[in-house]
Amino acid sequence: MAFQLATATRHMIYSGDLLHFDGLLWNRVFAVLMSDLLLMARPDQEGYLSVMQDPIILHAIDHLNVNGSTENEFSIVLTPTRGESALIFQAPTQDLKSTWGHVLQQRICASKAQLIIDNNLDNIV
Repeated sequence: MAFQLATATRHMIYSGDLLHFDGLLWNRVFAVLMSDLLLMARPDQEGYLSVMQDPIILHAIDHLNVNGSTENEFSIVLTPTRGESALIFQAPTQDLKSTWGHVLQQRICASKAQLIIDNNLDNIV
């Protein structure tokens, strides 16, 4: 799926290395949190980032679970309309897990609030 990364309202909030559990293995990813979506990318040999899958639209996240099975693990629970139910990540440290948890929660709330505002503006005649 093609999407436009650069828009007037989209900007980068936070990024960093995480481990992502694909159901069998933990894979290193470079996560990029934008104002309205989360990208999972992988650096190539030349240092460029390749997006690994469709972006996760923040207002499509049902909730964030920061109580994983290990101290550095957290998960993103998606709304049922998306094919997968949860994405499981591990941060390198507890401090980084806490930071990811805070910035993700803040952006999820802001994205959902913006969606409500946009929908209400669409209904104004």
